[in-house]
Amino acid sequence: MTIRAMQRALVVVVAAAVAAASFVACGSSDDENVPSSAAADEARELADEATEAVTELEAKADDLAAKLDRIDADRRDLSKKFDRIHKDLRDSIANLRASLSDATSDAASARDSAQAALNQLDGAVKRLSVLENRFDYHLRNDH
Repeated sequence: MTIRAMQRALVVVVAAAVAAASFVACGSSDDENVPSSAAADEARELADEATEAVTELEAKADDLAAKLDRIDADRRDLSKKFDRIHKDLRDSIANLRASLSDATSDAASARDSAQAALNQLDGAVKRLSVLENRFDYHLRNDH
């Protein structure tokens, strides 16, 4: 039940109480059942108190409705902020994955280049060894 519905129900109850007091005051014409002016004053006072209570409830309801509106606006702002952060995070992760993919590709290329350089170095070492052996052979046999 909403606050407005509770207010309406309270107004109906107060109106019923005032109507009942009026019917009792205007009811029978027997002298012993005729309410005094004190009873009528009491009924009016009760109605005034009920009206004040309804007014206070309306003020509280308006305050609570305003607070609820602020909370709802804050919730919407937080939701938008969360969506932005979530999008930024997803974009950052996508960039990180792309960077890792590039780094992996670069590392594989560097590995292949290093392997090729190592193969060339191995070939150069073997050729140098052959040349060294020939040089030693000629030094021993030619002099």
